[in-house]
Amino acid sequence: MQASTGYGPAGPQTAPLSGVGCAWFRVTVIRSPSRRATGESGPDFDVILQIDAPGWPVIADHDGRIPVDPRLVAPSTLFDPIQTESRITDSTTAEHHWSAPNPPSCLSAPILADMRKADQLRLIEVRVPHGVPVYATGRVTSRGLRPSRLGPTVLTPGTRASVLAARRESVRTGRTTAIVMFLIGFLLAAPAAVWLSSLI
Repeated sequence: MQASTGYGPAGPQTAPLSGVGCAWFRVTVIRSPSRRATGESGPDFDVILQIDAPGWPVIADHDGRIPVDPRLVAPSTLFDPIQTESRITDSTTAEHHWSAPNPPSCLSAPILADMRKADQLRLIEVRVPHGVPVYATGRVTSRGLRPSRLGPTVLTPGTRASVLAARRESVRTGRTTAIVMFLIGFLLAAPAAVWLSSLI
């Protein structure tokens, strides 16, 4: 599907961390170190807040508009789809320490009051700009575009032709790298084989 990013039902958005106008945003606040009990497994941080723009992101073409599952735009778990192509989002990050003045405005008073001296907050904002040409593949459902169950899932800037060209180039580069590594291995192994044969 060849389309471009568009505004959702809620209209134009302003991302809360950067103040940049966009079509959709997500802000995630991570606190480290984690406050899990000693002995519990998991990463050394806690996700304490996630703010999404109303509704799903949208892409539009001449046939209409289709919502996009946020997992295709801003994956946040190990179970979200993996994509090797460039993403359609921009991002902004910020950090806040317990003693730092002027905290970001999207941090609520309860979050700030709960901070300890050793805490560090990392804010990650992901934005979908409006009007970006995109190429998308996936599973179209009554809800919108979702990750494919069998084929590839792609949501990337550009056109179908540019995506296919990039994939062909990636395959070509991979083959070249494999051949070079084989030749290097052969050149390194040959002297060792000669030396071992002299010992027999």
